[in-house]
Amino acid sequence: MIRPAEWRLAKLSAIGLTLFSGGCEPMGKPEPKPSGPRLIRIDEVQPHRAPNPIATLELAGAEVPVRLRATTTDSLLTIEGIAHGEVIEQEVYRWDRERFSLVGGAGEEYDPPIDLLRFPMNVGDRWQWKGKATAVARPLPAEAEVVTELDRVQSGGDTVPAIKIQVWLSVHDAARPIRRNLTFWVVEGKGVVQREFGRESIRRGVAPR
Repeated sequence: MIRPAEWRLAKLSAIGLTLFSGGCEPMGKPEPKPSGPRLIRIDEVQPHRAPNPIATLELAGAEVPVRLRATTTDSLLTIEGIAHGEVIEQEVYRWDRERFSLVGGAGEEYDPPIDLLRFPMNVGDRWQWKGKATAVARPLPAEAEVVTELDRVQSGGDTVPAIKIQVWLSVHDAARPIRRNLTFWVVEGKGVVQREFGRESIRRGVAPR
């Protein structure tokens, strides 16, 4: 069993491997996907719904069982991963009638928030983002390509259809560009059931027993 001190160490290790320590991932050019279903309103998908509270977090390779606590305030959805009463991870999203966006997660914030879904849109659409990425109070210029496609993901013990969103992020550090891939799976009516902030922080749902 991983003890709280080890969770904190895993968390610090994960953050240490993120953008501002020079950790990076290969930046593959996403291939164009055929246009998929048309999404008119956010209520058709409900990405802002709280996901299943039973989950696991993988932080820098250490897997930790957690319970998710989702709170909504002023169009902000905050999802916290809690183990033994301690918050060990947090992700924040913003939504309105026109978009569902990532505000931050794994110790990083994005200004402006990165649009993950737009309304109306077709699954298969892609768009560009440009702004600043901040961690440890150090904002850096950043840009991203957001790619959407149909996929399938584990949810509640079943494999179900999902919208997969990939954010191909590039941060312009003084030394060299740092690239990472953020990935999200949204299931209709169940919210963001799985997500990956690079390889450093991965959240997966757990099937009920």
